[in-house]
Amino acid sequence: MAVQTWGRPGSIINLFNQILSDKLKMIASENKYIIHMGDYNVDLLKHDTHPPTSEFLDSNLIHSLLPTINKPTKVTSSTATLIDNIFTNFLDSDEVTACILPIDISDHFPICYFSRTITNLSPIAPIVQQKRDLSRKNIDKFNHIISNQGWTPIMKEFNTQLAYSNFHSMFTSTYNKCFPFKKAPTPY
Repeated sequence: MAVQTWGRPGSIINLFNQILSDKLKMIASENKYIIHMGDYNVDLLKHDTHPPTSEFLDSNLIHSLLPTINKPTKVTSSTATLIDNIFTNFLDSDEVTACILPIDISDHFPICYFSRTITNLSPIAPIVQQKRDLSRKNIDKFNHIISNQGWTPIMKEFNTQLAYSNFHSMFTSTYNKCFPFKKAPTPY
């Protein structure tokens, strides 16, 4: 039997459901607010026709965890699935907003969860402002490195997700190297 990765199509959903249920029981016993989120690859739109999906949803509902996303998060010309979600037991409508950002940067729409809950936290140290050094010298350095980068392996990759991940990694690494953070002057 091949080892399968969690959250990938064809993963062992029944085992995942059991582990999730066990973890939720443990966490719920602490009587705290819970938020869990992810790309579950479990299409909630099929909860009434796919028993493992129904079990996934039931595991959450049993612990008063409701999905905050109720529309498709992965849409193609022929399908629409609700596989990305945020589950929580804190749903005060005046304090919580969840949304889907219809931005075409991936094959999934990003999802967001905002909570205005105020808690009694101890004071935190001030955040040191940082800015990237976007000097002309660094821009020229970045342009030179990107222009001379070997893009052939990425262009020949048939798996678009892998190609994008490799591109993102190379681009981000170059960006961080060419535009390091520098401490910004304090505003006062």
